[in-house]
Amino acid sequence: MKKFFIIFFALLIQHYICFAQPGNDEQVELVKMAYITNQLKLTPGEAARFWPVYNQYYKELKQARAKNQNDEIAYSQQVLNIQKKYKGNFQKILGNNSNRVNKAFVAERGFRDLLKNEQKKRQNQNIKKPPKRNGNKGGKNI
Repeated sequence: MKKFFIIFFALLIQHYICFAQPGNDEQVELVKMAYITNQLKLTPGEAARFWPVYNQYYKELKQARAKNQNDEIAYSQQVLNIQKKYKGNFQKILGNNSNRVNKAFVAERGFRDLLKNEQKKRQNQNIKKPPKRNGNKGGKNI
C-alpha cells in the first residue's frame, strides 16, 4: 500500500509538471505534499483528512507572517499559538501518538530547509558557470 501511495504521488507530480505546466509555487506545493506525506507515512485515508486541515493551518501561518512582517517576536508567538491550536486537529487525524504529530511540524521545517539548500545549490551553480562568450572567435565585434 505504501508503494502504491508513493507511486500515486510521483505520477501526480509528473502529470502536473508535464501536462499542466503549473507555476513554481504549484510545483513546490506538490513536492511539499509528497515530502510531508512520506515523512509522516500517511495512509491514503489519513492524507485525505490531513491535507485540508494542514492547508488551513498553513493559510493561518501565512496570514500571521503578513501581519507581523516587521516584528519577529510577535510572529513567533503567533506561530506558536497556531501550532498549539492545530496540534489537537492533527492528533485527531494522526492518532494520539505525539511523536507523529510533532513530526508534522518538524517535517514542515525540514522541507523549508530542503528548499533553502536547493536554492543555495542552484545559486552556487550559476555563480560557477563561466559567462557566455560571443560567437566571434577573434574577440572583435563586427
